Amino acid sequence: MLEEEILIRKARAGNHDAFAQLVERHAPVIWTVINRMSGDAERSKDLFQETIVRFWKGLPGFQGASKLSTWLYRIAYRVCLDAVESAGSRSESSLDEQFESRGFEPIDEAVSGRKLENQVAASDAVARALANLRPEWRAMILMYYWRELSVEEVAQVTGRPVNTVKVYLHRARAELRRLLERGGYPPEDFE
Repeated sequence: MLEEEILIRKARAGNHDAFAQLVERHAPVIWTVINRMSGDAERSKDLFQETIVRFWKGLPGFQGASKLSTWLYRIAYRVCLDAVESAGSRSESSLDEQFESRGFEPIDEAVSGRKLENQVAASDAVARALANLRPEWRAMILMYYWRELSVEEVAQVTGRPVNTVKVYLHRARAELRRLLERGGYPPEDFE
């Protein structure tokens, strides 16, 4: 990580090339977090840009108390929560947009039509349930399960105590289960 520390120092001093390298290095993770939180590819582009702007503006104040990636998660998390709060509503996206944002492709081309149909149904049901969670819970679920951050890292990103994160994750899982069941998932004939 010595190379990253050098890039951070250069970027903090105003070196645009170093900043661009940091953005390029962390862009895939930032994009994934934002896209999964927003559920809307077009909106995600705007949120990504806002995250990069906040990254640039905040970089001089970055002290290195946490990893740069954790700090960037926190920026992306705040940008998404701010957008959700200002919009005041949750957006629903089409199934095609959801697949595009998730990069859904069957791994095995010999997958039966029924199994593929069940995978599509599962993906759609989970996406709808996630969209109906409180934004903070949704963010924590996404960071913990999709980005595989530890509870401690989620606490750093969200600024919440570790025990609060554990409680919120527990409540979020229970709410997801309730939303999935209320939505009729899984269907009785699910393989």
